[in-house]
Amino acid sequence: MVSNISGLLRSWGIKKGDRVALLLNSSELYVMAIHALTRLGAVTIPLNVRQSSSELSWQISDCEPSLILYDSALADLKKDIDKKNGEKGSRIKIQWKSADELKESSIYHSEPMEGGTIDTSLLHSIIYTSGSTGTPKGVEITVSNLLWNAISFGIRHGAIASDRWLLAMPIFHVGGYTVIFRSVLHGSGIVLHPKFELTEVSRSIVQDGITLVSLVPTMLVGLLEKLLPDHLPSNLRLIFLGGSNVSRQLMHQIIERRLPVVLTYGMTESCSQIAISDPLRGEAYNYSYQVMFPTSVTVRKNAGEEGFATNRPGIVGEILLRGPTIFGGYWGKRRDALSVFKGGWFHTGDLGYIDSQGGLVVLGRENDMIISGGENIYPMEVESNLLEHEAIEDAIVFGKDDPKWGQRVEAILKVKEGFNRPSASELSLFLREKIGSYKIPKAYHFLASSSFSKTQSGKTKRSREIIEELLSKNLECTNHEGTATR
Repeated sequence: MVSNISGLLRSWGIKKGDRVALLLNSSELYVMAIHALTRLGAVTIPLNVRQSSSELSWQISDCEPSLILYDSALADLKKDIDKKNGEKGSRIKIQWKSADELKESSIYHSEPMEGGTIDTSLLHSIIYTSGSTGTPKGVEITVSNLLWNAISFGIRHGAIASDRWLLAMPIFHVGGYTVIFRSVLHGSGIVLHPKFELTEVSRSIVQDGITLVSLVPTMLVGLLEKLLPDHLPSNLRLIFLGGSNVSRQLMHQIIERRLPVVLTYGMTESCSQIAISDPLRGEAYNYSYQVMFPTSVTVRKNAGEEGFATNRPGIVGEILLRGPTIFGGYWGKRRDALSVFKGGWFHTGDLGYIDSQGGLVVLGRENDMIISGGENIYPMEVESNLLEHEAIEDAIVFGKDDPKWGQRVEAILKVKEGFNRPSASELSLFLREKIGSYKIPKAYHFLASSSFSKTQSGKTKRSREIIEELLSKNLECTNHEGTATR
C-alpha cells in the first residue's frame, strides 16, 4: 500500500524536497502516508488537528506546502483555513486532497513506487512546537535525527521485534511521531488508537499483548483513577511518561503500585526523548534522568560565557545538548536558530543541575525562574509540592513585580471537583513543611470552573500573556494573610 501511495503522490507532482502537510486524524493511512513521503524524499509537516484555523493558517503560510492531505471529517476546519488565508490575502495557492481520495485512488494506482536507498541527510519533517511560551516554530527534523532516535531507543531499552507499542498519543506530536520510525527499525508492531479514550486504552493494555506504551501524566492519572487494574499484565514492560511535570502525588501512586514507569526528558528539538529515568518499579526516586547514548549534556552556570562552571554537582545552570538527534534549525528562522546554537551546543532554555550520582535534574524553563530578594525560585518545584495537596488539581506558579523584593511568588490554582477550596494559610502551612519560606506564594488565585489550557503534549500553557489573561478574569484571590480580594 505504501508503494501505491508513493506512486500516486508522484503522479500528483510530489517530488524530492516538496513539502506536504498532513491535516489528518491518527489512522493507518496517516502512518502509510508518512512512509510514502519518506520514500519520495518529500518533507512531511504533521499539523495539530486540535488547533484553531487561525493557528493552522499561520503555520501553513509559514511552511508553504505543495499539498495538504486532509480528513473529510475535518472539512469544516479546512474551509475555515481557506477563509483565513483569503482574509490575509495569502499568495499561497493551496492544493488540497482528501484522505478518501488518497486511499481510493492508491488502491487502483498502476504505477507503484518501490523502496530504495534514503539519504539520511535529507530534511524529513517540519514539526511545529506546541507554543507553550510563545509563537510556535517549525522544527527541522532530518532522516538522520529519526534514525538515531530509534537506534538510541533500541540500545537503551532493548527493543525487539515482538514488542507491541500502544500508540494513543497524537502522531503530530513528536512523542507519537518517533514511535512510527522506531517500529520500522526494530520490526516491532504498533497498536494504533485514533485518540486517547480511557476505556479503550485500558482494555487494550490488558488484552492486546501491549509491551510498551507512551503517556503524558494526565493520561496516566485518568487510567489510575478509573480503569487500569491493580495487577497489570506481565508483558507490559515499560510505561514511558513525559511531556510535562509529574506531580509527587502521581509519583506516590506509581511507586505504591510498582508500575514499570520510565520518566522521560526531551523536546521537539531533540527529536523526542534524550534522557530517561531508570524504571521505577516501587523504588524511591529523586527525579533524576540518565542521558541516552549518543547525546551529550552539559549544564552551564552562565551559558553566555563559554567554558564557565560546567557540570559541577548541584550547580544550577542552563541545560545544553549536543548529538545526532538534535535538530538542525527552525524553518525560515535562521536568526532564531543561531541564537540557540552556540559553540556547537543547543541551548534548551531549561534549567537543571547534575546530581551527586551524575544524573540530570530538570527544574523548568529559564524564563520562568523567579528572583525574589536575590533568591532563585523555580516554579516547577513549588507547583509539584502544591499538587501534593489533596484538593489541588492543577497549578501555575509565577513571579509578580514587587517594589521591595523585585518579584513576589504567586500561584493560580484549580481545585478538584468535590473538594472545598483551601485557605491561603492552610496552603502556606502545607508548603512550609516541604520548601523554604521564601518560595511560598504570597497570594493564591483560584479558577472558578474553567481549566488551564494545555499543549498537545500535556504541558500547561504558561506564557506571560496567558497568565495575564487568567488574572484578568476576576479570579478570587486570597493573600498570604488570608484576606480575600477580587
